[in-house]
Amino acid sequence: MEKSITEIEKGLRVSIKRIELPQELRDKLYELGLIPGQEIEILQDAPLGGPVKIRVGNYCLALRKREAQGIVVEVENE
Repeated sequence: MEKSITEIEKGLRVSIKRIELPQELRDKLYELGLIPGQEIEILQDAPLGGPVKIRVGNYCLALRKREAQGIVVEVENE
């Protein structure tokens, strides 16, 4: 099942399926290691439009909510 990372529960590990954002922003995220097939872990989803914190490889990254909404992931066993 495909979902945006803003819809994923904290602690879940998922695989990036695609990024549906403007090309310039997509390229920036690719540079940060957010590429299709990459596994990420949701660490925190701040309330009220705050940032989403994820683990990519061995580092953490905080994304604006509107950026995070454009990252589509594959959720298994749901």
